[in-house]
Amino acid sequence: MPVLTFPSTYIDDKAASELPSVVIAHIHGEADPARLSEIAAQDLAYRDFLYAMSIMCSPDNLDEAVRLNHALTAGEIYHATHHLSEIDIDGSMNSATALFMADREDPKEILHALIENDWLGHIASGYILRFIVSRWQNMETRDSASLASAASSIEEWCSKNAIYGGKQQNVTRNIWKKYQGVSHLWAAWQMMLDAEINPTTPAGFMIFCGTAQWLLEQGAAIVPKGRRAGETLLALGDAWAIPESHLNRMPDGSIGTRIWSDDPEAHDIRSTGAPPSHQRV
Repeated sequence: MPVLTFPSTYIDDKAASELPSVVIAHIHGEADPARLSEIAAQDLAYRDFLYAMSIMCSPDNLDEAVRLNHALTAGEIYHATHHLSEIDIDGSMNSATALFMADREDPKEILHALIENDWLGHIASGYILRFIVSRWQNMETRDSASLASAASSIEEWCSKNAIYGGKQQNVTRNIWKKYQGVSHLWAAWQMMLDAEINPTTPAGFMIFCGTAQWLLEQGAAIVPKGRRAGETLLALGDAWAIPESHLNRMPDGSIGTRIWSDDPEAHDIRSTGAPPSHQRV
């Protein structure tokens, strides 16, 4: 199974102490180890979330994740250098670093473009998973826990809001197929927005990770109506999993840090409002 290799995975305590945000805080007189650790944790949570978003947007194109990481790193070097110059601290850099910094891209612009491109696929995949999982939990609604029913709800919402590309056939054959392996990540992100929880903070990112992995494991245990035995909604071998280092596992193996609503209406895209006008026909 593919596993999200968050940037923080490669950063030990020494490397964390050398992050631009930590160094700048230290220059400004911050000496409390606990506070410096908090600054590093915030920095890493932000990096990790941006990486996750790049995979969510382009699950089959890891070049975008590399591009985003380069843009983030180059931007940090630039801002750190500019800040040091403002407070009259001289420094030097080799030509390769100077070119790397000069050619930097804006990570926010890259991420915005990734999200806007095929935005319907992102939204639809998350709501398909939420729709099926929420209805599967209740025996009275389990018969409607199917890909066809979920896709039908997407089509109805798109038709109501004049959105191109939401026909049931396109949803099942193209959208779901493309984003199935990251649908749990999109679903978790949507619920974070609904709950007004910031996923770029250390605490918020743990909730995002726990919610996404919980949804993945739920989907991998569901055989929706109309499918053959053993043909689960999500396949653990194909979906992007959260590393155990970013999960709060309970003694019984369940995930303790996550969010979820037992109300099926909370997971039905038809219960949401219209998208921004620029996302409609």
